[in-house]
Amino acid sequence: MKYPKIEKLPSGNYRMQIQIDGQRYSITDGSTTKVRQRAKELLGTAQDKRTFMTVEQAYEDYIKRKTPYLSPSTILGYRICKDNYLRQIMDRPIDKLTQDEIQSAFSYDIERGISRKTLANARGLLTAVLHKYRPNFKPDIDLPPREYNEICIPTEDELKRIWCEMADPKYNSELSLVILMASWLGLRISEILALRFSDFDGDHVNIHAAKVRGVNGSVIKGTKSYAGYRRIKVGQDLLNIIDALPRENDDDLIIKHHRSTINRQFHNLCENIGLPAYRIHDLRHFSASEALALNIPNKYQMKRMGHSTEYTLQNVYQHVMRDKEDYFADLLDNRMSALYSQALNAHENPPKNEKTVELQ
Repeated sequence: MKYPKIEKLPSGNYRMQIQIDGQRYSITDGSTTKVRQRAKELLGTAQDKRTFMTVEQAYEDYIKRKTPYLSPSTILGYRICKDNYLRQIMDRPIDKLTQDEIQSAFSYDIERGISRKTLANARGLLTAVLHKYRPNFKPDIDLPPREYNEICIPTEDELKRIWCEMADPKYNSELSLVILMASWLGLRISEILALRFSDFDGDHVNIHAAKVRGVNGSVIKGTKSYAGYRRIKVGQDLLNIIDALPRENDDDLIIKHHRSTINRQFHNLCENIGLPAYRIHDLRHFSASEALALNIPNKYQMKRMGHSTEYTLQNVYQHVMRDKEDYFADLLDNRMSALYSQALNAHENPPKNEKTVELQ
């Protein structure tokens, strides 16, 4: 192994700074030989610890180290991944894990019907764990080919049916507000669940928090990214509904019910009116796609949706709306028909080439 550079200190001693398993060590001694020897011993100790570490123990240690820095929902996802996928390799010593064993574990999960997206996430977490605890081992993991799955979002007519149905007293009144803020304002459900009455300032709402699922229950934290902190203008219809809600003080959460309750009621609503099993999140996709159909510039829609780049907006959220396809097809068809008619007319009635004849 190539050791880091040894520097001489003003005191006359020598120092080497070395990083092992994500932790930085500073080794100081009176000679370069002793510094190198101590570094070698430290690396050997770390290797001995790794030798007795199973893959599952490596996962646990990695998750523990990442917990202070990552979102509670991300940590929950890591734990779900560790507890449910690639279980065939979890008891193996990490330093003895082979390429074939890893691929076999993935193949087993493929056979039991785990989706490619879930397995891709599992591969990402495994790669991160191996990078930290066995950095020189870089397995080449094969996954099934990607399948094209077009996200189905409500049409305008379907959304109007949803809006009509949600007024029925059999649904919780909070469901209506969640549906409106997701489809109208394009908010994430985590952002809606974290909203307080004090977040509304006149005809604007300030988005600065999200209520996410953690290992020990729901947690309110900052938004998904820096771009998530934003201020959105709210229409008067929505403001009237919010103003009519009961409250004890302005710091109360607007939505009191749990995410699972809201999701279950929305699923029942769609089923009751014969619509596909849409998700609340699909209404956020509707908002982005409606803005696209209205030719709203991406820069403005990115700000409204809380995206830092156009990629997510264009490739994840903006979709061809089924009820708009024929409309735009008719626009193009009418234009092409007009051009075609002009071409036929020009062919049948070519312009006369008039020449001026001078009389002698």
